[in-house]
Amino acid sequence: MPNWVFNSLVVSGEKSELDKMVAQLNQPFVKHFPEHKFENGEIVWVADEQHYDNPVFAFWNIVKPTDLEAYYGEEIHKKTNLEPEDFMAEFVRSMREDNDWYHWNCRNWGTKWDVAVDNKSDYSDTRMEITDDGSVMYHFNTAWSPVGEVLIKLSEQYPTLEFDYEYEEEQGWGGKCTFLGGEDVACDEYDIPMSHADYKDRDQECVCEYGDPENGYEDCPVDTTKFKWDSELEEWVELSDLSDTLVSTTNLQGE
Repeated sequence: MPNWVFNSLVVSGEKSELDKMVAQLNQPFVKHFPEHKFENGEIVWVADEQHYDNPVFAFWNIVKPTDLEAYYGEEIHKKTNLEPEDFMAEFVRSMREDNDWYHWNCRNWGTKWDVAVDNKSDYSDTRMEITDDGSVMYHFNTAWSPVGEVLIKLSEQYPTLEFDYEYEEEQGWGGKCTFLGGEDVACDEYDIPMSHADYKDRDQECVCEYGDPENGYEDCPVDTTKFKWDSELEEWVELSDLSDTLVSTTNLQGE
């Protein structure tokens, strides 16, 4: 499983343009990835279709491949058993040139999977809502990376709309960007938080504020009458646990 990046996109501007964009992103479509089945102990590829009657938000509806034969049919990894010195060169070449679904998606969308809702999805992480001021907000999760590439392309298609994009990977790194007319007009990135102060600088809640100070940081405002910072474990230890350990050690020495 990939590390997930949690994304939110707020689009603001004239209602007529917003309505047009919403309709475009939710345009129904069909994909044609073949399905593999086992017959007589062998893998057999058979034609199949994936229907998206209400995709909500689809990268496919922003930019899609033109060479569908390569997109659906080409092998993802054309060269195997490469020497270490050749691996990176082949990786760079394939990302730049190959048109199979994986490399094309990463190159044009910034991630390997679309976030569109297919007809078989009972519970989707992709959703849309209208904010109090009439803006359109989307929430969606992407594999491994943010998707500024495809959102810039969307902003090119709607140059009068403002796109405010926020993302955060599950380890804690992330960023905020504003796209306007196909340009990144403002962007701020941040690293994985390493302290309570890091969370406060981002106006976010630290883990210690969820009632679990043991997993907090040394600078967390922890009640030191109940917890003590253990520099070796790099965590807060409840004083009662330390007392139990001391009693147990004393008993062993007495034996």
